[in-house]
Amino acid sequence: MKTMTEVLARMKSQSIAGGIFENRSFVQARSKVAPGNQAVALVYTDVYRILDIAESLMGEDSEEFNNVLEGLGLGQISDYSYAFSFEGRAVVDRIWMHTPEGATRGMVGITRSSSDPLASMQMAPEESFAFSACRMDAAQYARSLRQYAGAVDPRTTDEVEGFLKMLNEQLGFSVVDDLLPSLGDEWAMWMGKAPFGSLIPEIIISVGVKDEAKLKSCIAAAQKAHQDQSLVRSFKFMDRDLYYCDTGKIFSPGRFGFGMKPCWTIDGGNLILGLAPQVLKNYLTSQKSQRRTIADNREVREALAHLKQFNNNVANAGFGYVDLASAVNLLFNTAAPLLQSVNIPEDELMGMGIDLNLLPSGDVIRQHMFGFTVATSSEKTGMTVEMHSPFGYTGMILGIAVPVAVGVARVESQRSAAAWDDIEPIPEELEEDPVDKDDGKDR
Repeated sequence: MKTMTEVLARMKSQSIAGGIFENRSFVQARSKVAPGNQAVALVYTDVYRILDIAESLMGEDSEEFNNVLEGLGLGQISDYSYAFSFEGRAVVDRIWMHTPEGATRGMVGITRSSSDPLASMQMAPEESFAFSACRMDAAQYARSLRQYAGAVDPRTTDEVEGFLKMLNEQLGFSVVDDLLPSLGDEWAMWMGKAPFGSLIPEIIISVGVKDEAKLKSCIAAAQKAHQDQSLVRSFKFMDRDLYYCDTGKIFSPGRFGFGMKPCWTIDGGNLILGLAPQVLKNYLTSQKSQRRTIADNREVREALAHLKQFNNNVANAGFGYVDLASAVNLLFNTAAPLLQSVNIPEDELMGMGIDLNLLPSGDVIRQHMFGFTVATSSEKTGMTVEMHSPFGYTGMILGIAVPVAVGVARVESQRSAAAWDDIEPIPEELEEDPVDKDDGKDR
């Protein structure tokens, strides 16, 4: 009661003395997630305090709980904040994870940052439907997974080590000790239109290369380990060595059947992977024409320019983009004619009087949509995730949750009605008053 009295007194005097604004962590978090104090809603969580409470509730299991936290690296996060605001034509969501002592352990510590722009943004095509890139230490990620597995269940450590041993023997090299240390920090994946036309989109994975000689030695070891089966093959294309794995020899030996041939090559200091040799051949050929890249995308440039007004380190650790307008337009233009081709009784539309034949054209929907972008930035004492989109992270959750809730409620009401319909009517003789009309006593 004393606390409530103090809160009411502060509100009346408009004083911040003794309030949350005297909490330095909150003030810093507010500056990260609500720059310019323009947030519509803000959530601040003291992670340290929550973990202390959780540990006290765990009792005898607290040691195992701490091992899991250490494996994930969550114990390094002191506070977590989220806010969203309306900025221009977009809804911007921001998340701040504060690590006052730095993030160096567990999965939280795998993120890397650089002042240089992401190289993969100059590789993916401008019209990419989806693009994602991040900077991370893959070798540390593997070590963290092993540590986390052991923390959850010590028996899992032996299973993981056994699996890695078998995998290393099959490949002819060590994934953890040879392959991952040869790779760089930047990992990217994108999906877009095929350069020269195809029903199959261009899906490419790009990984930076730190030690090309070591990476090539891993490839050579894999070729040698399976030289009798010729599983790993190579050929020359545009003065580059293109390698592919003939999985048909594994899944469909000597017969017609499944035989995907994932392909990879080293180009411009990056390991490029595709689903088939033709994908990489088209990609390498298109690079000669200097096609415009995702960095030239108008919506990407708009989002990054806006976010950079408040964060000079924007996207120094990662960046993602989804062509939301095309996705929504595709779904709408596919669903609308299908719905219009079905006879739906008016009572099924909950009496709202909706005429599905009067839905707007796809262009009307598209002009109100634009791309969803997410930028991750990292600094010594924390990480910021910023999302720039038409309706925001919260809006997407509500957009999915509300229709689902309405649908579930509708189904449940129909079930209830059907259950009442199945109940047999009470016979007329049982409906009569069981009290004798003569003496008023029970029979």
